[in-house]
Amino acid sequence: MSRYLFGLTLALTLAAGTAQAGMTIDTTPSWDGSSVVFLWGDNAATETYGQTVTAPAGAKSLAQFSFIIQDVNDYVGIGAPGPITYQAYVYAWDSAAQHIAGAPLFQSSVLQTPGTNTGNFFTATFNPPAAAVTPGAQYMMFLTTDGIATPTDGSTAWAFPFSDVYSGGAFRFLNDPNFADLSTTAWSDSSAFGSGAADDLIFTAAFNVPEPASLGLLGLGFAALGLLRCRRGATPA
Repeated sequence: MSRYLFGLTLALTLAAGTAQAGMTIDTTPSWDGSSVVFLWGDNAATETYGQTVTAPAGAKSLAQFSFIIQDVNDYVGIGAPGPITYQAYVYAWDSAAQHIAGAPLFQSSVLQTPGTNTGNFFTATFNPPAAAVTPGAQYMMFLTTDGIATPTDGSTAWAFPFSDVYSGGAFRFLNDPNFADLSTTAWSDSSAFGSGAADDLIFTAAFNVPEPASLGLLGLGFAALGLLRCRRGATPA
């Protein structure tokens, strides 16, 4: 292999290997380990909890998100104790109408909380395979018991700091057992129970963002390819 071809291969390999960097929004440092918002899960409570988030500059996709939920099956005795069946979703967020819009960017399979009723907190983590985003646009990451053919009863609580700790979004919820209403009805904010309207859930949201350095390496690779072509096409004097 010529040194020019070797240089081309090395540059393109480095570019491919560093093509994505992570950018994570994380509100967990703002949590005291015990404060919660409730009730979530049962039809007699609130079926849908979520957090809006703004895609950061350069973001291409949402790679992972998570919430912290308490392992309690029936928070105040309004349902039958047992695991809570739910699904996770990501949608675009209509900030004017205050509801989700368009088709789902991510939809999980039907899932259940642990159901051991320990009172401990667990982290529910989700990995969207191809949730493409637009930098600066808002998205809603949420869990709901709506739309499940055979839902389970039970209700629990989510980690909640009772403060606005993230400027790019807020906690939103909807008391409605009809999934279709999630895209036609304005969701409520935490001012409905006396907290701040911009308060956030405890959550993480990890985005894929191309590294500037990798773009430079990719350009170097193409420059090397051009040089190699020139060398091959050169005519001896």
